[in-house]
Amino acid sequence: MNQLRQLMLEELQRRNFAATTIRTYLHGVAHFSRYCRRPPDQLGPEDIRKYQAMLFSKLKYSPNTAILRLPSLRFFYIHVLKRTSLQGNIATQRLPPSHNPPYFMQIDAFGGKWNRELNWLYQGNQFPVSQLFDSGE
Repeated sequence: MNQLRQLMLEELQRRNFAATTIRTYLHGVAHFSRYCRRPPDQLGPEDIRKYQAMLFSKLKYSPNTAILRLPSLRFFYIHVLKRTSLQGNIATQRLPPSHNPPYFMQIDAFGGKWNRELNWLYQGNQFPVSQLFDSGE
């Protein structure tokens, strides 16, 4: 694992990742390897799927915490080991929709037309930004 860890560290540093991201990614791959009791380069899509299931079932990770583990595996397999075939096999967990509306929908944060326009955008609509500035309000 030391040679693989060094390769991953060099690749992360070469891409100018933040120190906390580097630490998190290295920890994520090490945790995956410890769970499977084999070096990560000997593991495949089925092991990744079992690991993802274990994060939720045995460790009771929240979706937010489990999602943090997956990019490290994706980076390791795609950028370090160059296994682009695994790109679609490392599924991301979709987060449940938030029950709290964004700040600008809770109160009239920006007043008048600004609040209406931001709510309209939040609902998935698009319009030219110039309309915001040409309103005269």
